[in-house]
Amino acid sequence: MDIPAGRVVDNHIMGTERGPSELPQPELLFQTEFYSVMRVHLRAGMTIPEQAATKEITVQCVSGRLDFVTMGRTRTMTTGSLLYLQPREVDALTAIEDSVVLVTKAS
Repeated sequence: MDIPAGRVVDNHIMGTERGPSELPQPELLFQTEFYSVMRVHLRAGMTIPEQAATKEITVQCVSGRLDFVTMGRTRTMTTGSLLYLQPREVDALTAIEDSVVLVTKAS
């Protein structure tokens, strides 16, 4: 999905049904030459295994609750929480509740 400029997006709508063992699929909302914004829907119990972005990212919990592991610590994110990571910082997360996350990645 590529959202046109000026269009309002409802980030509380959950995505397609997946079991807790399946990997969530990020949905690209829009991309510019400077950054991209992706929405990730996670059902309770879903996990995104360790990964590391090549550029800076922010992760915002739009709804729900999740455990976010990075820099040797587990941080609980809840609705409204925002986290910034530098390039190549390893992270992983597990949804404690059904959650919606926005990831903004520098291009």
